[in-house]
Amino acid sequence: MKINLIKCDIPIIWLDSSIIIKIVKWKGNSLKNKSDLKTIPEIYNTIKKLVDERKIICPIADQREEIYWNDNLTLDILSSLSEGTKFKFRLSIEKYQVQQFMKAYIEKSEGVTISYLHAFRRDPIKELKEDKKYIVMVNMPKMESMPEVEQKKENLKNKLENLRIDVQKRKESFKQRLELEYEGCLAAIMKLGSSSLKKLFIQRDFSLENYNNLLALAEPLSWWNHFKGEPKGLNGLRGFYLSDTFKEIPIIEIKCKIFAKILTESTKVKPGDVMDIEQVSALLPYCNYLILDRSMKHWLLKLKLDEKYNTNIFIMSDFDNLMAVLNNI
Repeated sequence: MKINLIKCDIPIIWLDSSIIIKIVKWKGNSLKNKSDLKTIPEIYNTIKKLVDERKIICPIADQREEIYWNDNLTLDILSSLSEGTKFKFRLSIEKYQVQQFMKAYIEKSEGVTISYLHAFRRDPIKELKEDKKYIVMVNMPKMESMPEVEQKKENLKNKLENLRIDVQKRKESFKQRLELEYEGCLAAIMKLGSSSLKKLFIQRDFSLENYNNLLALAEPLSWWNHFKGEPKGLNGLRGFYLSDTFKEIPIIEIKCKIFAKILTESTKVKPGDVMDIEQVSALLPYCNYLILDRSMKHWLLKLKLDEKYNTNIFIMSDFDNLMAVLNNI
């Protein structure tokens, strides 16, 4: 399947949540690391200048899940860098890509077009051209406290680390693990859907989480039938999820390959790894530049995903190269 990737005419840069947190600390006079005190102000000021000159786009994504941003300083920084531009929620990006590849699979198309426009709520170029007096940042109440957020990250880390240990004991190869990751996409929606149906028909208690889990299976099944996939129903949907076409969906490919790489390497899992994988998998194809942590850059370069999607990856120790690139925009 040929993928026609259309990137924005204005380069798009995305900052890992750890970078945003450092900028907030610097602005709030609480950044202590001497190296960061030299680099973070220059990174922020350079990106801000390029955003103001409409030479780069620095959208907000799903950082809300990692940053406790119920404060005016964080909101001000996010709004000043993004100028209101915002990626869609990563699940929306995944749903759209799955739909497009499913349609191509059913129609036996030779290629799929993936445009940056599909990843944004509005065309970011048009949005930046608007003469805005105010940038509205909706500050929704946080559903979880910061300790709860940290505990959730720790739980995800422990779950992935335990799986990594088991994979190491079984001496699975990267190729073997990757196939299991792809197969797990089908197993996951089947498990979520069946457990939610059981809740619906057997128990009175049916929560919002149960509803969302039911949609995980019901939505792709409805798309399959809407696009007139054959055979109809679960058998046809299963064939698509186990096909080579499914494995070429960018967000699926990136996510499964990174997880397979982590699980077959000796490096221990860190608390923020799971969320980083989720966000990078959704945003990598649409961005020109990503500023990430060291381990994420390592995995992306090892898998050559930066080359495939024509995205430049930087970490803080790449400061000189990063500034050279930004100053040449």
